[in-house]
Amino acid sequence: MPPRLKFSQFLIGQASLERPAFFYAYAGMWLHLFIGTHLILIFTDLPVFDAITSLTIGSFSLGILIYGLLAREYVLFINIASYALSMVSALSPGTLSTLYLLVAILMSLVSGYFLMASEYKRYNKEVYDDDRNGVPSWVTILMATTVLLICVFGLNLL
Repeated sequence: MPPRLKFSQFLIGQASLERPAFFYAYAGMWLHLFIGTHLILIFTDLPVFDAITSLTIGSFSLGILIYGLLAREYVLFINIASYALSMVSALSPGTLSTLYLLVAILMSLVSGYFLMASEYKRYNKEVYDDDRNGVPSWVTILMATTVLLICVFGLNLL
């Protein structure tokens, strides 16, 4: 009996020649981050840490956008706003850029959670023929706590 696919193998399509949407989103995220980092380092004199932090969130948002487009999950297009806010934060640092970055982090974090939850549910259904709700409850609680802590941090900045 062949071994069952692990979740990470399922996401990137390691067992088949057909690559799922998650593979292209993941590759697009890293490509955007790699090229964007080099462009920022070469062509700007922005504070490197702040710019790369915002660029990382922007790359993550772009990856979610690619996934939403390829998987026809149009609700994930809300990450256009997250991408725009993180790019504004990366290219024009200032007082509001921290608030923009926090809003971008919240939007992309929640979208990323829903993306992974739906993929995990699909993984359980296809690999284990199990129709459970999705991710374990401890992961959901941890994610909700993280989002709440980021909200509290953002409110303290105001």
